[in-house]
Amino acid sequence: YQAVGHMLAALFNTKPEASESADAGKRRSSSAKAVHDALGERLADVEVFVAHTMQVTDELKRVQKQRNTEREMASQERQTLESRWLLRLRCSRLEASLHAGITARELRWLGRSLKTWAEVIGMMRHDALEERREREQQLQLRLRDSGRAELLGERVRLGEQATASDMTAQRLRGALVQRAQELERTVLRDTMAFELWAGDASRISQVLVEVKRKHEEVEGASRA
Repeated sequence: YQAVGHMLAALFNTKPEASESADAGKRRSSSAKAVHDALGERLADVEVFVAHTMQVTDELKRVQKQRNTEREMASQERQTLESRWLLRLRCSRLEASLHAGITARELRWLGRSLKTWAEVIGMMRHDALEERREREQQLQLRLRDSGRAELLGERVRLGEQATASDMTAQRLRGALVQRAQELERTVLRDTMAFELWAGDASRISQVLVEVKRKHEEVEGASRA
């Protein structure tokens, strides 16, 4: 630009004289042409620079728009993932609560069943003792009018009935013990399952926190 300025100054500051020769006119003409060519080149450079600047600006706008789009997509993905993990965690907690409620109800029902079994066994033993006392009383009454053989036979029958009653009571006690053992195993299994579900819920919560942290790091990196 300084060279063009000097050429323009030299061209316009030169005063024409009457004795100006043809060579001086040619020099001015060539100088004017050089100035015109220099201006054309400078204008072309300016147009190229403007076009390049606009291209760079458009590219920067595109990059900024792409970053905003990626940031929005990452935020939506993070929100979707958090919603899914929260839903899964809530479902796990709900299942654990339901299972705990079912287990408690089964325990209460089994407790009532055991109590009923104990009452039935007590009543059977009481009835057996009452029946045995009645038979013994009848036997004592018959003792006056019957012989020794009949007395021995009656005692044998009473002994067999007492043995059968004891065996029945033993079977009932065995069934009660077996049922109690099954209940204990069921409670132990349900307790272990509940602990596993609680551990899964804790791990899910930790994974959710880790995923959230990673998304925040990715979002921070994209902003940077």
